[in-house]
Amino acid sequence: MSPERRKKSRLPGAREGPAAPGPEAQARAYLRLRQLYEISKLLTSFEDVEETITAIVGLVGQTLPLRSVIFILESAGPSRTIVWKADAESEERLREAKAHARGSYSYLVRSGVDLEGDGHAARTLPGPLGKDLRPEAEGATSFVLLPLVVKHRPIFGALQFETAPRLDELDLVFVNAVVNQLAVALDRQAAIEAKQANAEARRAAAEVREAHTEAESSWLKTVLDRMPAGVIIGEAPSGKLLLANRQAEQVWGRPIVLGAATAEYGEYRGFHPEDGRQYEPEEWPLARSIAKGEIVTEEEIDYLRSDGTRGTMLVSSAPIESPDLHIVSGIETFHDITHRKQVERMLRFLAEASAVLASSLDYRVTVAAVVRLAVPVLGDACFLDEVGEHGEVRRLEVVFADPKLRDLADRVRLLAPGSQSPQAEVLKSGKPLLLAELADSDPQDPGVGMLRAAGLRSMIVVPLLSPLQNLGALTFATAASGRRYSSLDLAFAEEIGRRAALAIDNARLYQHAKKATRTRDELIAVVSHDLKNPLATIVTTAELLARSEAPDEKRRRWVESLRRSADAMKHLIEDLLDIARIEAGRLTIEEQRCAAGALLAEALDLMQPLAQQKRLRLEKQVPGREIYVRCDRPRVLRVLSNLIGNSIKFTSEGGAITVRADLVDRAVQFSVTDTGSGIAADELPHIFERFWQARKTARVGAGLGLAIAKGIVDAHRGQIWAESEAGKGSTFSFTLPLGDREDAPPPNAPRQK
Repeated sequence: MSPERRKKSRLPGAREGPAAPGPEAQARAYLRLRQLYEISKLLTSFEDVEETITAIVGLVGQTLPLRSVIFILESAGPSRTIVWKADAESEERLREAKAHARGSYSYLVRSGVDLEGDGHAARTLPGPLGKDLRPEAEGATSFVLLPLVVKHRPIFGALQFETAPRLDELDLVFVNAVVNQLAVALDRQAAIEAKQANAEARRAAAEVREAHTEAESSWLKTVLDRMPAGVIIGEAPSGKLLLANRQAEQVWGRPIVLGAATAEYGEYRGFHPEDGRQYEPEEWPLARSIAKGEIVTEEEIDYLRSDGTRGTMLVSSAPIESPDLHIVSGIETFHDITHRKQVERMLRFLAEASAVLASSLDYRVTVAAVVRLAVPVLGDACFLDEVGEHGEVRRLEVVFADPKLRDLADRVRLLAPGSQSPQAEVLKSGKPLLLAELADSDPQDPGVGMLRAAGLRSMIVVPLLSPLQNLGALTFATAASGRRYSSLDLAFAEEIGRRAALAIDNARLYQHAKKATRTRDELIAVVSHDLKNPLATIVTTAELLARSEAPDEKRRRWVESLRRSADAMKHLIEDLLDIARIEAGRLTIEEQRCAAGALLAEALDLMQPLAQQKRLRLEKQVPGREIYVRCDRPRVLRVLSNLIGNSIKFTSEGGAITVRADLVDRAVQFSVTDTGSGIAADELPHIFERFWQARKTARVGAGLGLAIAKGIVDAHRGQIWAESEAGKGSTFSFTLPLGDREDAPPPNAPRQK
């Protein structure tokens, strides 16, 4: 990492150095400069990694109060880890240091590192500090983990320092410089070792040419088998394969047939990554080096293993020449980089998916774009199941890489996840599911059977989790590519699921915020409109009372006007409070056994004065035998009053309103039928929404009566609905549970009026 990059990534919590360094700071800086010089000398004569790193830790420990140091190095072979600790460092604190190193490094490289094996026993910090450190600053521990990286290449290790106090800026600059030098030296040493390995392979090839006995050939084979890369040596000019080491056979997953000439290279199937075109025998790097003397450096080739799976290898080759510059043979070395390419591809996809998800707050559009983006990068099929805000499951998007499966995609889109499906299991448990072989899944689920019949072989299903609920499931599947999903694919799919869930959650929150804003505006409009008139009446009447010496009768009418206006304001405020309680789920219900006929009679008595003002007939119909319901009497009277009052408002003079109670399926159904103007069909779905008013009517009331009625009925575990036809009146009905089993009247009981 360059100094500029490290400055930008300065760790939080680091203390800033003094603006004007004094003698002590200058002395510290000089000491660190000398130590950097000593470290540079050590790295110049770099021979052994362990000895050099130990010496560097000792030099750093002379300046910094180290508690522990953890060194991680990953190369083409197995990773190496060295742990040092001070004598006073407890095992618990050492475990904390290892956990910090493991977590920080895993975050940087997206893969884990083992720090607990038998080969990772802690050593004592070199130098006097390892023995002299005392636990005075037990509570002031600071961790600094710096990656080993050169330029823009992948991270290949890290060095973590645990110090007693926090490091200041000078300390951070010092350890940053140490790690920079170490990274460059390790990279240089790796390049030297690679060159040495290549040179060793060349020497081995020369020895093969000179070998005349079976013993010499066996010895060379042993040497090649110890090399970390796959090696194949071919003879010129035929290209006949002379030697192949064990690593070459492990990469291909099959024995390498010696004696095969260039024309027979076709049995090893390789493909150009750019267009998927298969390598012809003469296109292989070894064949080109033998035929043309071409030196090939790190050419990426996609290849097909013997088990049918695909991978990617990094291939280098070179000709081997005689002293007179004639090509006598060629050597090819290669590494399997499939894992690295997968990680790179996944990181690119994550970057693209994040950009798409952040591009819009219409999450259905953006999530659908991510599903389409995932094919064929992550699989041959991908689809998304969303759990709606009311628990319903919808399949939003289905994409197959093969255009021939378009009909299947349409069927899958219409197919809801069955109770035995992988998607249903993930939606229920909230845990990801990996089916490396789809054939192992439950054959009873029709959806899985359909996918399996279409040739899908492997599947991953991940949940879309928000902090409060499971928002859905995202499914990836493979088919013609022959790919089998692994734990790495599962971890990557989970990350995609987390980002998609975040987009869905944010979009829903945005929609809720917009809805809340609209509700606030509606509330302000309703309150300002419906309180303005009674408030104006109260103010005007109060002024008249204050100034006037009118007769008592006239003053009494003014007081009555004041009371009516105040009642109207009180009623509006009670409606607003009730609707707030309903929406917050805090509406309390105190149930008791009530007679249905008595409820209707009381409601009609309450509404009779309003009906008489418009000369409307109020009629009641109940069964011949009294039936009882379990309900909160005052609140049910509120429902009946709201429904009857609503009918009175919209029924012309001389009309009729019929209120009835019927026994229907172990419940009592109350109905209010009027001969009013009716409700248009397109307005029926909205009539129970708060503040809603029919378009053709002027504002009459706050528009809360039906919304409150629905909230009260829902709280009683009942149902409420409306039936209407424009110009032919309306019927509003709701149900309440029976009071007791014996409350049900006998069949065909006569009705009372």
